[in-house]
Amino acid sequence: MKGTLRNDDMAPNNGKKISVAVIIDEFCVGGAEKQLTELLPLFDRNTFDVSFIVLYQFEGRVTLYDQLPEWLPVYKLNFRNSKDIMSWVELYKTLRTIKPDVVMPNLFFSNTSVRMLKPLLGYKVIITEHNTYIDKSRKQIFIDKALSYLTYKIVAVSSTVATFTAEQERIPKEKFVVIHNGVDVGKIQSKLAELPSKDALRKEFGFTASDKILLNVAGLKSKKRHKIMLDGFALFHKKYPEYRLAIAGEGPLRSKLEVQARELGIGDVVTFFGLRRDIEKFYKMSDIFVSTSDIEGLSIAYLEALASGLPVVSTKTSGTDELITNGENGFFIPESSPEAVSETLEKMANANLNQMGDKARVKVNEFDIHKTAEKYSELIIEACKK
Repeated sequence: MKGTLRNDDMAPNNGKKISVAVIIDEFCVGGAEKQLTELLPLFDRNTFDVSFIVLYQFEGRVTLYDQLPEWLPVYKLNFRNSKDIMSWVELYKTLRTIKPDVVMPNLFFSNTSVRMLKPLLGYKVIITEHNTYIDKSRKQIFIDKALSYLTYKIVAVSSTVATFTAEQERIPKEKFVVIHNGVDVGKIQSKLAELPSKDALRKEFGFTASDKILLNVAGLKSKKRHKIMLDGFALFHKKYPEYRLAIAGEGPLRSKLEVQARELGIGDVVTFFGLRRDIEKFYKMSDIFVSTSDIEGLSIAYLEALASGLPVVSTKTSGTDELITNGENGFFIPESSPEAVSETLEKMANANLNQMGDKARVKVNEFDIHKTAEKYSELIIEACKK
C-alpha cells in the first residue's frame, strides 16, 4: 500500500510475504462491498499475498466482482444458510489452502464463521464493524461478545461506531481501532474533470440548465428513510420550485416511494434513477447532497459527494458527525420530521454553495483511501508480530 513504511519494516517473518484472506458475506452493491473495491487494489503485492472469499452468491443481483483487480484470487463459496455443513467444510478447506497469517472478515456471518474456525487454523483475526447495528439481536450480541476473545482487533469505520459497538457488546474499548472508510479523492476529481459540462449532463438526464438539483445516493430501504425525505422535500419545493430531487439507488421500497411522490404532488420533480454505474455524472450535475438516513457507519456516498464539491444536508448519524461541520461544508437536520428536513434544505439553499463546496473538498482529504490502506497495512503487520 502507499505509505511511508519500508519493506524491511513491514515483513515480520524473515522477509516472507504476509498471507491475508479478506472475507465478506456477499458481494452485491453496498457500502462495505464498495469500500473493499477501493481498498483491495492498494495492497502492496511485494509485502502481502491477498485472497478474497465471498460466502454467498445471489443469482440475478448486481455484483461488484468486475471492480476487483485481475491479480486478486477470488473464491466464490455458495452458502445456502448458516447451517450449510458442506459450505462450512468448503470454507475450512479454502482457508487451509490459503494458509493465511491474518483473516479480515466483514459483516456478521463472516465475522462469526472466521472466528469459529480460528482454533483449528491458527490465524490472527481482524474484524471490521461497518455500522451502528441497532437491530442486532441478543443472540448476535452474545456471539460477538464471546468471539471477541478470539479477535486480535475490531476495526470500527468511525469513532461513533467504536463507542456504540463497545457499549452494545460490552467489549473493552481497547479492543477497537478506528480506521475511517476512504475514497480515492484524486481519482474521483480526475473523473469529474473528464466528464461533459454540468449543463450538458443535466440535459442528458432530462433537467434544464436553470434547475437546481438535490442528489440522494442510497439503497431504497427503510433505514435510509426516504419517506421523510420526500415529505420534507414536498414542503421545501413549495417555496423553492426551481429545485429537483434526483435519487440514485435501488431497493424494495422503490414502488412505494414513487407512489408517495405522486401523491405528494412532486412526482414530476422527483426522479428515481435506479442503480447507476455512472454515478460520477450525478455528483457533477448536482448542487447539494441530501440524506435522511437513520443509521450509517461512515458513508462512502457522503465521501464521494464531498470529493465532488457537494455540500451535504444530513441527519447526524455516526461517521457523518466526523465529516460535516455544521454551517461550513453542510448542515445537520436537527430532528426526524418533514419540517426539519424542509427548514434545513432552506438553510442550504440560502447558503454560499460554492464556498461550502470548496470546504467539502478540503475536508474529504482527511479520508483519502490511501490513508485508510496504510492504517490497515500497519495493523496487519502489528498483528503478525504479536
